[in-house]
Amino acid sequence: MGLIQVLKPNLHNIPLFILLAFISVGGVIQTYAFIDDADILPKPPLYDILKPFNLWFPWLYLTAPIQISSLILNLRWISGIFPELSPGFKLPLGSILYSYVTSAWSIYIYRRYISTNKRILKIFIIISIGFGCIFSPVISLPFITIDRELITFTLSGFLLITLITLIYLFSIYGLYKLLRNYLAEKPR
Repeated sequence: MGLIQVLKPNLHNIPLFILLAFISVGGVIQTYAFIDDADILPKPPLYDILKPFNLWFPWLYLTAPIQISSLILNLRWISGIFPELSPGFKLPLGSILYSYVTSAWSIYIYRRYISTNKRILKIFIIISIGFGCIFSPVISLPFITIDRELITFTLSGFLLITLITLIYLFSIYGLYKLLRNYLAEKPR
């Protein structure tokens, strides 16, 4: 199966892409919370609506590979040419493009290698839930508070970190399988 087939939009990868793109845009919007001179810049659109959800850290976690790659390759200047979401906030086009490629790739890998291997799927789910608990400690939540906003914030962070970890595990497993198949076919 060629690259075009992997990247071709379908009913399986589009919903995941929409969620990952939402995380990217929401993460940029939530960056407003960290601005010291918030009086100078107006709130980005949807800031108050998205405030109860944990999107900023999952966005950083999701885009870590492209953030690190752009630092290594000195490509941070590219974000300067992106259009503004609102004054002071760039539309995360790189993150959105990355979200599409990631969603298409992970769905392809799931359908090709993981959907038939329930054992590896269970292992990946357990690892992903572990990461979700570490980076968004949902286990202690019922003992700490009944504050609806904190519960929403913690659970959204837990679910998104768990999902992103699962996507990473699928992607790494897919790269492993492709490399293994390539090396097995290569004449010695």
